[in-house]
Amino acid sequence: MKSTLPWLRILWITLVLALPGIILYAYFPKIFACPACYLFEDGGDGLKNYYTLDYYVKHDSGWHFSGMNYPYGENIIYTDNQPILALTLQWIDRHIIDMDRHIIGTLNMLMLLSLYFAVLILYKLLRRWSVGKWWALASAIGITFLSPQLWRLQGHYGLSYICFIPLLLLLLDLLLRSVHRKWLWGISAGLLIVVMSLTHMYFLLLSAVVVGR
Repeated sequence: MKSTLPWLRILWITLVLALPGIILYAYFPKIFACPACYLFEDGGDGLKNYYTLDYYVKHDSGWHFSGMNYPYGENIIYTDNQPILALTLQWIDRHIIDMDRHIIGTLNMLMLLSLYFAVLILYKLLRRWSVGKWWALASAIGITFLSPQLWRLQGHYGLSYICFIPLLLLLLDLLLRSVHRKWLWGISAGLLIVVMSLTHMYFLLLSAVVVGR
């Protein structure tokens, strides 16, 4: 019996890692086939938010966006441009590899990866709260794929990263309940809030509510 336990554990870990990926692939096969060939939204704010990211990476730098409000331009924060992503992709485009045909695909895949990691993070969080492993996995999948943030995939992409709030909750739980490395979890939570805020400023308010409670 003891010799089978490690294999059961390996099979369970494989299931936890594979199941959310299978669900995502089943729902979004076109994006996995060609990430840059698909738009979640082809009009309104959705199309504008694809445009602002793509235009900034190709033509702008710093915190200035010249693709609207001519001739003055605009701050990238106010263009719903996910500043931390825009700055990172711009640096990669200029120093590592030409991102000309990969910006849309990168954004699409990051939003889907957020769903995948949200399931794993929620599973870990629920297990820390002593929820049974089957219930934890089912609940993590349900919470993720019933999240109202999925509606943000129709335009406000910066708010669609479902993994952010669960990850903040996990880090805060580690900070409050762990005996060791509290400094690590505190710094990690602070850095995450910065990343979230530089993705969309609404996350700064949401983080303040979460931390305040």
